[in-house]
Amino acid sequence: MKDNVLKPLASAVLSGILIGCGCLIYMSTSSNVVGSFLFSFGLITIVLRGYLLYTGKIGYIWDKEILKLIPLIILGNLIGTTLLAFIVPETSALVTKAIALTEPKLVKSLSQIMFDSIGCGAMMYLAVDGYRIKNNLLLLIFPVMIFILCGFEHSVADMLYLGCAGELYTLAGMKFIGIVIIGNAIGALFFSFFHKFVKE
Repeated sequence: MKDNVLKPLASAVLSGILIGCGCLIYMSTSSNVVGSFLFSFGLITIVLRGYLLYTGKIGYIWDKEILKLIPLIILGNLIGTTLLAFIVPETSALVTKAIALTEPKLVKSLSQIMFDSIGCGAMMYLAVDGYRIKNNLLLLIFPVMIFILCGFEHSVADMLYLGCAGELYTLAGMKFIGIVIIGNAIGALFFSFFHKFVKE
């Protein structure tokens, strides 16, 4: 029980907290470029420590062990971001910033959400897989900066933004996150499938 559930869940919770920290750092900066660069702290730490992040693992579901863990990873990432959002004071400027970031997300069309989430899924897969191949931190940083500067949607980061804005557990918030989770998977699996096809 401990190895099959608790350890992966704890790992996923830590990933949620770390991505959430990246979000808080991003919202604390006045420059999108600087903020997107510093956001990558979360992914770098997750990859170096081997923690479980949905957008970092969904591209590898050809591995049956990873496939079985996906629901647990999503749950853990959700718990981690929720815990972090919960401790952000309601009077904090971060909440105001989160609301400003969240409002445009919730009025996007379905096609726009899918496009933005597929783009992020692709960038996240390329970041993680690129680092696995070349062991170069820049390969983690640049795709993260690209998805943020392009306005792409990262399901776990959005959990934090919506959580701080008080929208995560609303119908609109849960629907939005559900669509982004699917889009992130499509983007990651597109590149994962063709990479696997080309290399085999």
